[in-house]
Amino acid sequence: MKTAPYIIIIILLVVIFLQRECSRPQPCPDPVVRVDTMYRYDSIPYTQPPMTPKPGTVIEQPIPAGIDSLAVARAYFARRFGVDTLVNDSLYLLSLRWEVSENKPTLFQPTIINRQPTTIISHTISEKPRLKIFAGFDIGYTMPNQHISSFASLGVLTKRENYYQVMFDPIDKTVIVGAK
Repeated sequence: MKTAPYIIIIILLVVIFLQRECSRPQPCPDPVVRVDTMYRYDSIPYTQPPMTPKPGTVIEQPIPAGIDSLAVARAYFARRFGVDTLVNDSLYLLSLRWEVSENKPTLFQPTIINRQPTTIISHTISEKPRLKIFAGFDIGYTMPNQHISSFASLGVLTKRENYYQVMFDPIDKTVIVGAK
């Protein structure tokens, strides 16, 4: 008959647990929603390797009288550079870097930047509430015995966010049960 109070206490604890977890008026907490977003786009400029142009058609022109030969030689040996933008809109940028030396084109290098709209891929993941179990170790001071006790503890957080804990002291052989 010494175990009857313990059985009644255990039955009452089970009834309290079932009443808290199975009652209908309490709504379940909203699920946690996590959104993963990935961006796909090409914003890196694509620059082709330099191209050496092939010689084109030469048209001979008559030479006018009274020409400064030093100015002609300077213009002939000068290196001329430039960058021309051929297309610049919301979808693409196409530019051409060029160089002319000794009256011949020596370099053409196009650069292309793709400005097409970004593709966004989103995944929505709903994380439903779940049962969580915690284990730990507690140290406490007991008043009647006037000594420090250590407790191994096991806790359960339910889907409705109720917390139940059982603590056991192996030295004093005591068990503590709690609910929050």
